[in-house]
Amino acid sequence: MTVNESSLGFLLLAVVVGFGCLVYMLLNNRKSFLQENFLVTADQIWETIAAQAEKFNLKKSEMLFAIPQDASATSVCLVVRDSQNQILGYAFSRTATRQRTIKVGQETFAVDFPLTWNRTAILRTSLGEGIIAKYTQTSWRGQHEFEVAGYGTLRSKRPPRFFERAFQYRMDEKVVGIARTISSIREKGKLIVVPVSLPPEVRMFMLAV
Repeated sequence: MTVNESSLGFLLLAVVVGFGCLVYMLLNNRKSFLQENFLVTADQIWETIAAQAEKFNLKKSEMLFAIPQDASATSVCLVVRDSQNQILGYAFSRTATRQRTIKVGQETFAVDFPLTWNRTAILRTSLGEGIIAKYTQTSWRGQHEFEVAGYGTLRSKRPPRFFERAFQYRMDEKVVGIARTISSIREKGKLIVVPVSLPPEVRMFMLAV
């Protein structure tokens, strides 16, 4: 092996080792970030939206929030908790798939994302029977609606500030719920405040899409 070939070999080895160290550091950083996020409480989250929620007569007992956690190397799990910090269920999504799974107690539900020009998601039972709820994006700014079987349609309205990832939900022009990301600096998760008359799997669906 010549001097040049030896130098090139050492350079390639250094690049591989450096890249491996970078990946390790990033994974550790992500793990710490997710663990820290999981410690956030319902009381802390409610403080950030209490004024807005109470303006529309929305109650803390109607709040759910979802914090993502790594379920495996290829899947992410949303852990959904209620206003008492009790775990309501989980929403799983796998890399490079157009499906998600929602689990509430012993029940499992499927979420499909059909190939359409506008983002669409459909909530069904695990057996694929009927449509429980359907999400449809209605504008490029992210506005959307949820059609819930036997309940009606919740239509979103975005606040004037474009950069704020928050929505109001209306039925017959009445505000019945709100949704927004947790933390505007580095997203920790998502919260919703919607009527408890909606089935738990539908409320989780609203967090998972």
